[in-house]
Amino acid sequence: SIPVEIIVLNYEIGKQGEGTFDGQILYIIDNDMSEFGTGNSDKKYDTSFGIWGHSFGEHTLKIWLATHSYVPETNNAGEYILAEVSYSIMPGISGCTDPSACNFEVYAAGDDGSCEYEVDGCCLDACGDCDGDNGCIPEMLSISVPPESIIPIHGVNPELIELEFSRNITLDSREGVTISSLYDADWYINIGEDGDNGKMQIYLSNLTAGDEISISLQSDQIVAEGSDKFTMDKVYSDTTWNYTVTYLGDYNLSEENEGEPILDDDDINTLINNWGGNDYGFELGPCENGPCQPQDVPNLKPAFDEKWDIEDLQTFVLMWNWSNQFAGRVKETIPQYGNSPVFTMEGNNAIMVLPEYNESVHHLWLQIQTAGKNLIFNLGGFYSHFDLALKRDFPEENTVEWSLVSLKGVPDLESIVLGTFPNQSRQGLNLAIQYKINTKMGLLSKGSTQLVYTSIPNNFKLSQPYPNPFNPIATVEYALQNNSEIVLS
Repeated sequence: SIPVEIIVLNYEIGKQGEGTFDGQILYIIDNDMSEFGTGNSDKKYDTSFGIWGHSFGEHTLKIWLATHSYVPETNNAGEYILAEVSYSIMPGISGCTDPSACNFEVYAAGDDGSCEYEVDGCCLDACGDCDGDNGCIPEMLSISVPPESIIPIHGVNPELIELEFSRNITLDSREGVTISSLYDADWYINIGEDGDNGKMQIYLSNLTAGDEISISLQSDQIVAEGSDKFTMDKVYSDTTWNYTVTYLGDYNLSEENEGEPILDDDDINTLINNWGGNDYGFELGPCENGPCQPQDVPNLKPAFDEKWDIEDLQTFVLMWNWSNQFAGRVKETIPQYGNSPVFTMEGNNAIMVLPEYNESVHHLWLQIQTAGKNLIFNLGGFYSHFDLALKRDFPEENTVEWSLVSLKGVPDLESIVLGTFPNQSRQGLNLAIQYKINTKMGLLSKGSTQLVYTSIPNNFKLSQPYPNPFNPIATVEYALQNNSEIVLS
Protein backbone atom coordinates (compact mmCIF):
# COMPACT_ATOMS: atom_id res chain seq x y z
CA SER A 1 0.00 0.00 0.00
CA ILE A 2 1.07 3.58 -0.59
CA PRO A 3 1.08 6.02 2.34
CA VAL A 4 -0.66 9.37 2.01
CA GLU A 5 1.18 11.99 3.98
CA ILE A 6 -1.03 14.35 5.97
CA ILE A 7 0.60 17.50 7.28
CA VAL A 8 -1.11 19.55 10.01
CA LEU A 9 0.77 22.67 11.01
CA ASN A 10 0.51 24.76 14.15
CA TYR A 11 -2.67 23.23 15.55
CA GLU A 12 -4.21 23.59 18.98
CA ILE A 13 -6.26 20.95 20.81
CA GLY A 14 -9.18 21.98 23.01
CA LYS A 15 -12.54 23.64 22.97
CA GLN A 16 -12.45 27.18 21.65
CA GLY A 17 -11.70 29.72 24.35
CA GLU A 18 -11.10 27.14 27.10
CA GLY A 19 -7.39 26.45 26.83
CA THR A 20 -5.68 23.22 25.89
CA PHE A 21 -5.62 19.65 27.10
CA ASP A 22 -4.27 16.26 26.19
CA GLY A 23 -5.64 15.28 22.77
CA GLN A 24 -5.39 13.30 19.59
CA ILE A 25 -5.94 13.52 15.84
CA LEU A 26 -8.72 11.32 14.55
CA TYR A 27 -9.03 10.54 10.84
CA ILE A 28 -11.46 8.50 8.80
CA ILE A 29 -10.80 7.10 5.35
CA ASP A 30 -13.89 5.73 3.64
CA ASN A 31 -15.64 5.47 7.05
CA ASP A 32 -12.74 3.54 8.61
CA MET A 33 -11.58 5.45 11.71
CA SER A 34 -8.02 5.63 13.04
CA GLU A 35 -6.23 7.88 15.50
CA PHE A 36 -2.87 9.53 15.81
CA GLY A 37 -1.68 10.48 19.29
CA THR A 38 -0.07 13.85 19.94
CA GLY A 39 1.05 13.84 23.53
CA ASN A 40 0.13 16.53 26.06
CA SER A 41 3.20 18.57 26.75
CA ASP A 42 2.76 21.62 24.58
CA LYS A 43 -0.02 23.90 23.58
CA LYS A 44 0.83 24.02 19.87
CA TYR A 45 1.89 21.17 17.59
CA ASP A 46 3.58 20.83 14.21
CA THR A 47 3.43 17.29 12.94
CA SER A 48 2.94 15.05 9.96
CA PHE A 49 1.82 11.46 9.81
CA GLY A 50 1.41 8.77 7.18
CA ILE A 51 -1.76 6.92 6.30
CA TRP A 52 -1.31 3.62 4.52
CA GLY A 53 -3.35 0.57 3.82
CA HIS A 54 -5.75 2.51 1.55
CA SER A 55 -3.73 2.67 -1.64
CA PHE A 56 -4.72 3.65 -5.14
CA GLY A 57 -7.67 5.65 -6.28
CA GLU A 58 -9.63 8.54 -4.81
CA HIS A 59 -10.76 8.39 -1.18
CA THR A 60 -12.60 10.72 1.15
CA LEU A 61 -10.41 11.71 4.09
CA LYS A 62 -11.86 13.42 7.18
CA ILE A 63 -9.57 14.67 9.93
CA TRP A 64 -10.35 16.42 13.20
CA LEU A 65 -8.94 17.03 16.66
CA ALA A 66 -10.38 15.57 19.85
CA THR A 67 -9.56 14.61 23.43
CA HIS A 68 -8.23 11.15 24.17
CA SER A 69 -11.52 10.24 25.83
CA TYR A 70 -13.69 11.31 22.90
CA VAL A 71 -15.47 8.56 20.96
CA PRO A 72 -17.33 9.78 17.84
CA GLU A 73 -20.93 8.73 17.52
CA THR A 74 -22.40 7.08 14.45
CA ASN A 75 -25.74 7.50 12.79
CA ASN A 76 -28.19 4.76 11.78
CA ALA A 77 -26.23 4.21 8.57
CA GLY A 78 -23.08 3.57 10.57
CA GLU A 79 -21.46 6.81 9.46
CA TYR A 80 -19.46 8.79 11.98
CA ILE A 81 -20.98 12.01 13.29
CA LEU A 82 -18.24 14.60 13.62
CA ALA A 83 -20.12 17.70 14.74
CA GLU A 84 -19.74 16.88 18.47
CA VAL A 85 -16.22 18.29 18.66
CA SER A 86 -15.17 21.88 18.23
CA TYR A 87 -11.55 22.93 17.93
CA SER A 88 -9.34 25.46 16.26
CA ILE A 89 -6.57 25.02 13.74
CA MET A 90 -4.27 27.98 13.39
CA PRO A 91 -3.21 29.35 9.96
CA GLY A 92 -0.90 27.05 8.09
CA ILE A 93 -3.28 24.48 6.67
CA SER A 94 -5.45 25.62 3.81
CA GLY A 95 -9.02 24.65 3.10
CA CYS A 96 -9.81 23.63 6.68
CA THR A 97 -12.23 26.16 8.15
CA ASP A 98 -15.18 24.00 9.15
CA PRO A 99 -15.13 23.76 12.98
CA SER A 100 -16.70 20.32 12.81
CA ALA A 101 -14.24 18.57 10.54
CA CYS A 102 -11.61 19.12 7.86
CA ASN A 103 -12.53 17.27 4.66
CA PHE A 104 -10.05 16.47 1.89
CA GLU A 105 -10.25 14.62 -1.40
CA VAL A 106 -7.05 12.59 -1.38
CA TYR A 107 -5.46 10.73 -4.29
CA ALA A 108 -2.88 8.12 -3.39
CA ALA A 109 0.26 8.82 -5.41
CA GLY A 110 3.24 6.51 -5.75
CA ASP A 111 6.69 6.87 -4.32
CA ASP A 112 9.18 7.85 -7.00
CA GLY A 113 12.15 6.34 -5.16
CA SER A 114 12.96 9.50 -3.26
CA CYS A 115 11.72 7.88 -0.05
CA GLU A 116 9.13 10.62 0.36
CA TYR A 117 6.98 8.22 2.32
CA GLU A 118 9.13 6.43 4.85
CA VAL A 119 7.34 3.91 7.02
CA ASP A 120 9.02 1.85 9.72
CA GLY A 121 12.44 2.70 8.34
CA CYS A 122 11.84 1.73 4.68
CA CYS A 123 10.53 3.21 1.48
CA LEU A 124 7.18 1.90 0.30
CA ASP A 125 6.96 1.51 -3.48
CA ALA A 126 3.78 1.84 -5.56
CA CYS A 127 2.92 -1.77 -4.71
CA GLY A 128 3.23 -1.18 -0.94
CA ASP A 129 6.42 -3.26 -0.77
CA CYS A 130 9.18 -2.16 1.58
CA ASP A 131 12.07 -0.87 -0.56
CA GLY A 132 10.34 -2.44 -3.59
CA ASP A 133 10.86 -1.73 -7.30
CA ASN A 134 7.24 -1.14 -8.37
CA GLY A 135 7.12 -4.61 -9.87
CA CYS A 136 3.32 -4.71 -9.80
CA ILE A 137 3.10 -1.73 -12.18
CA PRO A 138 3.30 -2.39 -15.95
CA GLU A 139 6.37 -0.75 -17.42
CA MET A 140 6.87 -0.50 -21.17
CA LEU A 141 10.16 -2.22 -21.99
CA SER A 142 10.40 -1.79 -25.76
CA ILE A 143 8.66 -0.71 -28.94
CA SER A 144 9.42 -2.57 -32.17
CA VAL A 145 9.37 0.54 -34.40
CA PRO A 146 11.28 3.45 -32.82
CA PRO A 147 9.45 6.79 -32.59
CA GLU A 148 9.99 9.29 -35.43
CA SER A 149 10.62 6.37 -37.81
CA ILE A 150 9.42 6.09 -41.39
CA ILE A 151 6.68 3.45 -41.71
CA PRO A 152 6.83 1.43 -44.96
CA ILE A 153 3.80 1.55 -47.25
CA HIS A 154 4.76 -1.11 -49.80
CA GLY A 155 3.32 -4.58 -49.46
CA VAL A 156 -0.07 -6.16 -48.88
CA ASN A 157 0.34 -6.97 -45.17
CA PRO A 158 -0.54 -4.52 -42.35
CA GLU A 159 2.35 -2.78 -40.65
CA LEU A 160 2.99 -4.11 -37.12
CA ILE A 161 4.15 -2.06 -34.14
CA GLU A 162 4.57 -4.18 -31.01
CA LEU A 163 4.83 -2.89 -27.44
CA GLU A 164 6.37 -5.08 -24.74
CA PHE A 165 5.56 -4.56 -21.05
CA SER A 166 7.26 -5.77 -17.90
CA ARG A 167 4.23 -7.84 -16.86
CA ASN A 168 0.96 -9.09 -18.28
CA ILE A 169 -1.77 -6.52 -18.87
CA THR A 170 -5.53 -6.87 -19.19
CA LEU A 171 -7.29 -7.03 -22.55
CA ASP A 172 -9.10 -3.81 -21.64
CA SER A 173 -5.73 -2.07 -21.73
CA ARG A 174 -6.33 -1.75 -25.48
CA GLU A 175 -8.55 1.20 -24.55
CA GLY A 176 -5.42 2.97 -23.37
CA VAL A 177 -4.09 3.38 -26.92
CA THR A 178 -5.43 6.04 -29.29
CA ILE A 179 -4.24 6.59 -32.85
CA SER A 180 -4.59 9.67 -35.06
CA SER A 181 -3.98 9.86 -38.82
CA LEU A 182 -4.22 12.75 -41.29
CA TYR A 183 -5.53 10.43 -44.02
CA ASP A 184 -7.79 8.03 -42.12
CA ALA A 185 -5.52 5.03 -41.74
CA ASP A 186 -7.10 1.90 -40.29
CA TRP A 187 -5.79 0.03 -37.26
CA TYR A 188 -6.62 -2.70 -34.81
CA ILE A 189 -5.00 -3.71 -31.52
CA ASN A 190 -4.38 -7.15 -30.02
CA ILE A 191 -2.98 -8.26 -26.68
CA GLY A 192 -1.45 -11.68 -26.14
CA GLU A 193 -1.54 -12.66 -29.80
CA ASP A 194 1.17 -15.27 -29.29
CA GLY A 195 0.00 -16.24 -25.82
CA ASP A 196 2.08 -13.55 -24.12
CA ASN A 197 -0.21 -11.00 -22.47
CA GLY A 198 2.80 -8.82 -21.79
CA LYS A 199 2.81 -7.75 -25.46
CA MET A 200 0.46 -5.45 -27.35
CA GLN A 201 0.24 -5.59 -31.15
CA ILE A 202 -0.82 -2.50 -33.13
CA TYR A 203 -1.60 -3.15 -36.80
CA LEU A 204 -1.78 -0.24 -39.28
CA SER A 205 -3.43 -0.66 -42.69
CA ASN A 206 -5.07 1.36 -45.48
CA LEU A 207 -2.07 3.68 -45.33
CA THR A 208 -1.61 6.83 -47.40
CA ALA A 209 1.83 7.93 -48.62
CA GLY A 210 3.20 10.81 -46.56
CA ASP A 211 0.62 10.35 -43.78
CA GLU A 212 1.51 11.49 -40.27
CA ILE A 213 0.44 9.02 -37.58
CA SER A 214 0.49 9.54 -33.81
CA ILE A 215 0.12 6.72 -31.30
CA SER A 216 -0.74 7.84 -27.76
CA LEU A 217 -0.58 5.65 -24.68
CA GLN A 218 -2.75 6.71 -21.71
CA SER A 219 -0.96 5.24 -18.75
CA ASP A 220 -4.02 5.19 -16.43
CA GLN A 221 -5.69 2.76 -18.86
CA ILE A 222 -2.83 0.25 -18.93
CA VAL A 223 -3.80 -2.17 -16.17
CA ALA A 224 -1.86 -5.11 -14.76
CA GLU A 225 -3.52 -8.51 -14.71
CA GLY A 226 -4.74 -9.48 -11.26
CA SER A 227 -5.66 -6.04 -9.91
CA ASP A 228 -7.34 -3.06 -11.52
CA LYS A 229 -5.52 -0.87 -8.98
CA PHE A 230 -2.11 -1.55 -10.52
CA THR A 231 -2.22 0.93 -13.38
CA MET A 232 0.76 2.22 -15.29
CA ASP A 233 0.17 5.87 -14.32
CA LYS A 234 1.13 5.13 -10.70
CA VAL A 235 4.74 5.34 -11.84
CA TYR A 236 4.86 6.22 -15.55
CA SER A 237 3.52 9.13 -17.58
CA ASP A 238 1.45 9.23 -20.76
CA THR A 239 3.46 8.83 -23.95
CA THR A 240 2.98 9.77 -27.61
CA TRP A 241 4.97 8.44 -30.58
CA ASN A 242 4.94 10.08 -34.01
CA TYR A 243 5.55 8.39 -37.36
CA THR A 244 5.55 9.29 -41.04
CA VAL A 245 4.41 6.92 -43.78
CA THR A 246 6.93 6.59 -46.61
CA TYR A 247 6.20 7.73 -50.16
CA LEU A 248 5.47 5.22 -52.90
CA GLY A 249 8.65 4.28 -54.73
CA ASP A 250 10.96 5.39 -51.92
CA TYR A 251 12.22 1.89 -51.21
CA ASN A 252 15.41 3.01 -49.47
CA LEU A 253 13.58 5.57 -47.26
CA SER A 254 15.83 8.40 -48.44
CA GLU A 255 13.23 10.96 -47.31
CA GLU A 256 14.84 10.55 -43.89
CA ASN A 257 17.96 12.26 -45.25
CA GLU A 258 17.41 15.98 -45.67
CA GLY A 259 18.68 17.37 -48.98
CA GLU A 260 18.42 14.05 -50.85
CA PRO A 261 15.81 13.27 -53.52
CA ILE A 262 12.97 11.15 -52.24
CA LEU A 263 13.18 8.87 -55.28
CA ASP A 264 16.68 8.14 -56.57
CA ASP A 265 18.72 5.67 -58.63
CA ASP A 266 18.78 3.12 -55.82
CA ASP A 267 14.96 3.05 -55.94
CA ILE A 268 15.11 2.44 -59.70
CA ASN A 269 17.45 -0.50 -59.18
CA THR A 270 15.17 -1.92 -56.47
CA LEU A 271 12.19 -1.70 -58.82
CA ILE A 272 14.18 -3.45 -61.59
CA ASN A 273 15.39 -6.22 -59.28
CA ASN A 274 11.87 -7.04 -58.07
CA TRP A 275 9.88 -6.44 -61.26
CA GLY A 276 7.92 -9.49 -62.34
CA GLY A 277 8.80 -11.50 -59.24
CA ASN A 278 6.59 -13.05 -56.59
CA ASP A 279 7.50 -10.57 -53.87
CA TYR A 280 4.72 -8.00 -54.09
CA GLY A 281 6.14 -5.99 -51.23
CA PHE A 282 7.60 -3.64 -53.87
CA GLU A 283 4.61 -3.00 -56.12
CA LEU A 284 3.28 0.54 -56.52
CA GLY A 285 -0.25 0.49 -57.85
CA PRO A 286 -3.01 0.81 -58.55
CA CYS A 287 -4.48 3.43 -56.24
CA GLU A 288 -7.71 3.20 -54.28
CA ASN A 289 -9.96 4.29 -57.16
CA GLY A 290 -7.95 3.01 -60.12
CA PRO A 291 -4.67 4.20 -61.64
CA CYS A 292 -2.89 6.78 -59.48
CA GLN A 293 -3.56 10.33 -60.66
CA PRO A 294 -1.22 13.37 -60.82
CA GLN A 295 -3.54 15.54 -58.73
CA ASP A 296 -3.24 13.10 -55.82
CA VAL A 297 0.57 13.11 -55.73
CA PRO A 298 2.34 12.67 -53.33
CA ASN A 299 -0.35 11.47 -50.89
CA LEU A 300 -1.37 8.40 -52.85
CA LYS A 301 -3.48 5.69 -51.23
CA PRO A 302 -2.53 2.40 -52.94
CA ALA A 303 -4.75 -0.63 -53.43
CA PHE A 304 -2.12 -3.24 -54.22
CA ASP A 305 -3.36 -5.99 -56.55
CA GLU A 306 -0.32 -8.34 -56.56
CA LYS A 307 0.29 -7.70 -60.26
CA TRP A 308 3.21 -6.13 -62.07
CA ASP A 309 1.79 -3.92 -64.82
CA ILE A 310 1.61 -0.44 -66.33
CA GLU A 311 -0.10 0.96 -63.23
CA ASP A 312 3.04 0.30 -61.19
CA LEU A 313 5.19 2.13 -63.76
CA GLN A 314 2.74 5.02 -63.94
CA THR A 315 2.94 5.47 -60.17
CA PHE A 316 6.74 5.42 -60.20
CA VAL A 317 6.89 8.05 -62.97
CA LEU A 318 4.42 10.30 -61.13
CA MET A 319 6.42 10.09 -57.92
CA TRP A 320 9.73 10.55 -59.74
CA ASN A 321 8.55 13.74 -61.41
CA TRP A 322 7.21 15.06 -58.09
CA SER A 323 10.46 14.15 -56.34
CA ASN A 324 12.47 16.27 -58.80
CA GLN A 325 11.74 19.38 -56.75
CA PHE A 326 13.82 17.96 -53.89
CA ALA A 327 16.66 16.65 -56.06
CA GLY A 328 20.10 18.14 -56.49
CA ARG A 329 22.48 17.09 -59.20
CA VAL A 330 25.37 14.72 -58.55
CA LYS A 331 28.34 17.05 -58.05
CA GLU A 332 31.16 14.73 -57.09
CA THR A 333 33.33 13.25 -59.81
CA ILE A 334 32.44 9.61 -60.30
CA PRO A 335 35.59 7.42 -60.29
CA GLN A 336 36.24 5.01 -63.13
CA TYR A 337 35.07 1.42 -62.73
CA GLY A 338 34.63 -1.46 -65.15
CA ASN A 339 34.89 -1.54 -68.94
CA SER A 340 34.16 2.01 -70.05
CA PRO A 341 32.02 3.11 -73.03
CA VAL A 342 33.23 5.58 -75.65
CA PHE A 343 31.50 8.93 -76.15
CA THR A 344 31.80 10.62 -79.53
CA MET A 345 30.08 13.22 -81.71
CA GLU A 346 28.72 12.44 -85.15
CA GLY A 347 27.62 15.78 -86.51
CA ASN A 348 25.30 17.23 -83.88
CA ASN A 349 24.52 13.83 -82.39
CA ALA A 350 26.03 12.61 -79.13
CA ILE A 351 26.80 8.90 -79.42
CA MET A 352 27.58 6.43 -76.65
CA VAL A 353 29.37 3.30 -77.87
CA LEU A 354 29.23 0.48 -75.34
CA PRO A 355 31.78 -2.28 -74.96
CA GLU A 356 30.68 -5.88 -75.21
CA TYR A 357 29.13 -6.83 -71.91
CA ASN A 358 28.19 -10.37 -70.99
CA GLU A 359 24.98 -9.23 -69.31
CA SER A 360 21.95 -7.23 -70.36
CA VAL A 361 21.80 -3.53 -69.49
CA HIS A 362 18.87 -2.63 -67.24
CA HIS A 363 19.67 0.87 -66.05
CA LEU A 364 21.75 3.57 -67.71
CA TRP A 365 22.27 6.82 -65.79
CA LEU A 366 23.79 9.84 -67.52
CA GLN A 367 24.67 13.36 -66.48
CA ILE A 368 25.66 15.90 -69.13
CA GLN A 369 26.88 19.38 -68.25
CA THR A 370 28.17 22.26 -70.35
CA ALA A 371 29.92 25.24 -68.82
CA GLY A 372 28.90 28.81 -69.63
CA LYS A 373 25.98 28.07 -71.97
CA ASN A 374 22.40 26.93 -71.70
CA LEU A 375 22.42 23.34 -72.78
CA ILE A 376 19.72 22.26 -75.21
CA PHE A 377 19.62 18.51 -75.41
CA ASN A 378 16.90 16.81 -77.41
CA LEU A 379 16.23 13.28 -76.27
CA GLY A 380 17.56 10.65 -78.62
CA GLY A 381 15.56 7.90 -80.25
CA PHE A 382 16.19 5.11 -77.78
CA TYR A 383 12.59 4.28 -76.86
CA SER A 384 12.95 0.96 -78.63
CA HIS A 385 15.55 -0.07 -76.05
CA PHE A 386 14.17 1.30 -72.75
CA ASP A 387 10.82 1.24 -70.94
CA LEU A 388 11.32 4.46 -68.98
CA ALA A 389 13.27 7.66 -69.63
CA LEU A 390 13.32 9.67 -66.39
CA LYS A 391 14.73 13.19 -66.59
CA ARG A 392 16.06 15.64 -64.05
CA ASP A 393 16.88 19.10 -65.36
CA PHE A 394 19.11 21.66 -63.60
CA PRO A 395 19.08 24.69 -65.95
CA GLU A 396 20.85 26.97 -63.45
CA GLU A 397 23.85 24.65 -63.66
CA ASN A 398 23.49 23.81 -67.38
CA THR A 399 23.05 20.17 -66.43
CA VAL A 400 20.63 17.43 -67.37
CA GLU A 401 20.40 13.90 -65.93
CA TRP A 402 18.73 10.88 -67.50
CA SER A 403 17.83 7.52 -66.02
CA LEU A 404 17.08 5.07 -68.83
CA VAL A 405 15.35 1.92 -67.58
CA SER A 406 14.76 -1.45 -69.21
CA LEU A 407 12.85 -3.78 -66.89
CA LYS A 408 13.72 -6.94 -68.82
CA GLY A 409 17.17 -5.76 -69.87
CA VAL A 410 18.71 -4.88 -73.23
CA PRO A 411 21.07 -7.62 -74.49
CA ASP A 412 23.97 -6.87 -76.85
CA LEU A 413 23.51 -3.10 -76.65
CA GLU A 414 26.14 -1.64 -78.99
CA SER A 415 25.47 2.10 -79.17
CA ILE A 416 22.92 4.74 -78.29
CA VAL A 417 22.17 8.11 -79.83
CA LEU A 418 21.90 10.05 -76.62
CA GLY A 419 20.50 13.14 -78.29
CA THR A 420 21.03 16.09 -80.56
CA PHE A 421 22.52 19.50 -79.84
CA PRO A 422 20.87 22.02 -82.21
CA ASN A 423 23.37 24.81 -81.45
CA GLN A 424 24.53 26.42 -84.70
CA SER A 425 27.63 28.10 -83.34
CA ARG A 426 31.05 27.03 -84.57
CA GLN A 427 32.39 27.61 -81.09
CA GLY A 428 33.24 24.33 -79.34
CA LEU A 429 31.30 23.15 -76.30
CA ASN A 430 33.09 21.17 -73.65
CA LEU A 431 30.65 18.58 -72.32
CA ALA A 432 31.26 16.94 -68.92
CA ILE A 433 29.66 13.48 -68.92
CA GLN A 434 29.18 11.13 -65.98
CA TYR A 435 27.55 7.73 -66.25
CA LYS A 436 26.58 4.51 -64.47
CA ILE A 437 25.64 1.30 -66.27
CA ASN A 438 23.78 -1.35 -64.29
CA THR A 439 22.66 -4.86 -64.94
CA LYS A 440 20.04 -6.54 -62.77
CA MET A 441 22.85 -8.09 -60.75
CA GLY A 442 24.65 -4.84 -60.05
CA LEU A 443 27.07 -2.27 -61.44
CA LEU A 444 28.80 -2.92 -64.78
CA SER A 445 30.64 0.32 -65.30
CA LYS A 446 30.79 3.93 -64.14
CA GLY A 447 32.99 6.94 -64.65
CA SER A 448 33.46 10.50 -65.92
CA THR A 449 34.71 11.87 -69.24
CA GLN A 450 34.88 15.02 -71.39
CA LEU A 451 33.44 15.40 -74.88
CA VAL A 452 34.11 18.40 -77.16
CA TYR A 453 31.18 19.31 -79.36
CA THR A 454 31.40 21.74 -82.28
CA SER A 455 28.17 22.12 -84.22
CA ILE A 456 28.07 22.14 -88.04
CA PRO A 457 25.39 24.35 -89.65
CA ASN A 458 22.98 22.99 -92.22
CA ASN A 459 23.49 26.02 -94.52
CA PHE A 460 26.00 28.77 -95.25
CA LYS A 461 25.47 31.76 -92.96
CA LEU A 462 26.89 35.33 -93.04
CA SER A 463 25.96 37.84 -90.32
CA GLN A 464 25.93 41.65 -90.53
CA PRO A 465 29.17 43.40 -89.52
CA TYR A 466 29.23 44.58 -85.93
CA PRO A 467 28.95 47.36 -84.91
CA ASN A 468 28.86 48.56 -88.57
CA PRO A 469 31.02 48.25 -91.70
CA PHE A 470 32.27 51.86 -91.53
CA ASN A 471 34.18 51.45 -88.26
CA PRO A 472 37.94 50.94 -88.44
CA ILE A 473 37.34 47.51 -86.87
CA ALA A 474 34.20 45.42 -87.48
CA THR A 475 33.27 41.83 -86.57
CA VAL A 476 31.71 39.55 -89.16
CA GLU A 477 30.38 36.13 -88.07
CA TYR A 478 29.92 33.38 -90.64
CA ALA A 479 29.26 29.65 -90.72
CA LEU A 480 30.20 26.99 -93.29
CA GLN A 481 28.95 23.47 -93.81
CA ASN A 482 32.48 22.26 -94.70
CA ASN A 483 36.02 23.37 -94.06
CA SER A 484 37.05 25.71 -96.92
CA GLU A 485 38.88 28.96 -97.69
CA ILE A 486 36.85 32.17 -97.96
CA VAL A 487 37.44 35.74 -99.06
CA LEU A 488 35.65 38.67 -97.43
CA SER A 489 35.52 41.86 -99.53
